[in-house]
Amino acid sequence: MFLLRPITRATGHLRTLNTTSTTNKSEYTHLLDKLRDICTRRHLEEAFTLFHNFKTLHSPQAYATLFHVCANSKSVQHGQALHHHMLMHNPFCANDMYTSNHVINMYAKCGSLECAQKVFDEMSQRNVVSWTAMVSGYAQQGRGDDCFRVFSGMVYECLPTEFAYASVLTVCDGDRGRQVFRRVEVGLKL
Repeated sequence: MFLLRPITRATGHLRTLNTTSTTNKSEYTHLLDKLRDICTRRHLEEAFTLFHNFKTLHSPQAYATLFHVCANSKSVQHGQALHHHMLMHNPFCANDMYTSNHVINMYAKCGSLECAQKVFDEMSQRNVVSWTAMVSGYAQQGRGDDCFRVFSGMVYECLPTEFAYASVLTVCDGDRGRQVFRRVEVGLKL
């Protein structure tokens, strides 16, 4: 399901934990901390095994943690599988701005900008993180026209961040670069 094979070392420990009730908050917190620790060490398969074995981990925070490690590992296959799982089994997470921002960031960092744009377009609400993820994603891939288009929408919807300004300036030609710089001069301060 997640393009992963079970990890014997982790699975034995997980089965022991799985026999107890995972409905209480302290155990959920413990599992989420364990997931974050595994992700920090970039043990992607072990993280997915833990996630897959505990339905209580199927929360916005756990999804965000896994999308983050997929982005940092540039593992679009794992990220796509996780995104599909979330859409099929936890659609409420797909409508969560916090989780959607992590999905956008993952796709953008992995170079799947069409997927990132689709998630962005389907969001009912966006915040500065949503916009910045798209601007920086297009900038990192050298797609200046798309970067400037999204940045212009960002200026209209919310105050751009320093990171968004820096991202758009890296891909702007002379005329567009001057336009962005004028926006800074007239009051949108870095």
